[in-house]
Amino acid sequence: MEQYHKFCATNKISPRPLEVPLPNSDDVVSAHWIGDPDADAVVLYFHGGGYAQAGTEGYLRYWTRTVDDLNSGAKKIAVLQLAYSLAPEAPYPRQLREAAAVLAHLIASGRRSSDIILADDSAGGNRLLGLFSYVLHQHSGLNVLKIEGRLRGALLISPWVTFRQDHESFKRNYQTDLMAPRKLRRYAGIYLSPSADPEAYPGRVQGDAYQSL
Repeated sequence: MEQYHKFCATNKISPRPLEVPLPNSDDVVSAHWIGDPDADAVVLYFHGGGYAQAGTEGYLRYWTRTVDDLNSGAKKIAVLQLAYSLAPEAPYPRQLREAAAVLAHLIASGRRSSDIILADDSAGGNRLLGLFSYVLHQHSGLNVLKIEGRLRGALLISPWVTFRQDHESFKRNYQTDLMAPRKLRRYAGIYLSPSADPEAYPGRVQGDAYQSL
């Protein structure tokens, strides 16, 4: 959140932080708004970083510019970026609980599911797909989260869908991939708990499992 407040001060933007109670805990989940919280539609964004790195200024610049461009029309949109807890201090399923809590908050605040877009990149894609699986199957021991109707959409940007590093593409693209297998192993090792359940492994999902969302 420090990066967010610094960015807002530099760009003369009024900060709009958000804290949501984490169910069955004394903790809160932190997030921050880019744009008007009362906008017609909201993008709930899960940033990347291997679950070990906080969101950077680049995300703030990108979404601020995107919101400004999109809001040149009649219908207004805002972004709510989750500042999730980081591993290894907060391993799985902490980030899933936080994502579910913020989505539940949006719905409880009167947002229609058809006005909510979920978006992500990299590890954030792992979180988004894990959240889909949780909503559909409710088997992570979390509070029940129900979505009435369908979401407006989901945007997955290079999502992290598997923790395996033995796929042929790792060898084929070794010289050009941004993330080396050894770094992915490290991130996976500090994030996954021994009891990690199916929501942590979206790459195993087959067919039209997410169709109803």
